[in-house]
Amino acid sequence: MKIRNKKLFKKLNILIDQYCEDDDLNLELSNDLIDLNYEANICDVNLSKLIETSPTFYNEIIKFENKKLFFEFELSLSEILDKDELIILIKELSNLYIVACDSNKRLIDLIKSNEDLHFRITDLTQVRSEND
Repeated sequence: MKIRNKKLFKKLNILIDQYCEDDDLNLELSNDLIDLNYEANICDVNLSKLIETSPTFYNEIIKFENKKLFFEFELSLSEILDKDELIILIKELSNLYIVACDSNKRLIDLIKSNEDLHFRITDLTQVRSEND
């Protein structure tokens, strides 16, 4: 469990540093993460479960994960689609991204719930990986 917590701590720390543009919020979230990690180590519990009990921190992390995923999709899709197709698909993803941010839901879950979009993205990522 300690190894898993350590990996999650590093991953979340990087996520906060890369995607939190507000310095004060970055400091606050980093301190919260340190506190949660300390508590997880003392109580010998799973850090991810402990994070879920802290709604403010959890919601901010979801926003950063969504932002990261959106940028990753945008980058990878731009490598395989022409400009017009890219604009259409990014617009669909943008709409889901906005919904995800407004509702504190994971973007990946919203994409999976939209079968057509999920199928197209999965198909495109498979084509990309075959080309690599």
